Amino acid sequence: MLQSIASVGDTDLRYLTVIQPPFTAAIEISGDELAVLSVMTNDTPIVVADPREGIEWDLESGVAVYTLANPVLINETEIPINYSVAYAELLPGGYLAYDGIIGSSDLLYVIEGELLVATLDGKALLVPAGSAAYIPPGLVKESRNAADSVTKVLSFVDPAWTPEKTALWD
Repeated sequence: MLQSIASVGDTDLRYLTVIQPPFTAAIEISGDELAVLSVMTNDTPIVVADPREGIEWDLESGVAVYTLANPVLINETEIPINYSVAYAELLPGGYLAYDGIIGSSDLLYVIEGELLVATLDGKALLVPAGSAAYIPPGLVKESRNAADSVTKVLSFVDPAWTPEKTALWD
């Protein structure tokens, strides 16, 4: 699908792009290449509006998680993806207890604030706003708000997250 992205407001536009299958220069068409194409499509983009309109998972640890896109849990939208996307807000002091996602990786992108990701063996990684942490499949970690304000995070789980994949540790 051909697309164009532009800011229509008075502030700078910041956005993330997630592409599946992975992007390669060989699949991109731009500039003069567009002029020779007569591509028409009936497809339209799907807009996921306010993140808080997804499936809410209210955790009693100062964290609210909202599933935005998940081909397993939200199959009525028929988004042809294999990964899931969730939005989380962690209050100051909020945390997600030690867990691991069996068979799926997790990319945690920090929109605002700071996230401290720690493993069972004591290794810790501070992830500031605008950065991401990659969590390999099955790695047990805790995620904690390291800021004095609300930390906002996007989580991309591949393949898609389901409750059965989550293993909790005490």
